Amino acid sequence: MNISIRMAADKYNIELNYVEVNVGFNRKDPENPILEYKVIFDDQIAEKDKIKLLSVVEMCSVRSTLSKQLRFKSLE
Repeated sequence: MNISIRMAADKYNIELNYVEVNVGFNRKDPENPILEYKVIFDDQIAEKDKIKLLSVVEMCSVRSTLSKQLRFKSLE
């Protein structure tokens, strides 16, 4: 997610001095575990730019991949 945000900032010419993404795994409901994340930007970023970059997170490849059902396959 962090890389996706930084790439989008470059693409849209948004000055981004700092971004941090914290991710946790919520297993309170074992049948429906949830990856929870928080994006932290520096104080200098404009609100409109923050919104644009957060929309990129919604479509990033990591989120897209991890949102699908996982399967396991032995390679033996």
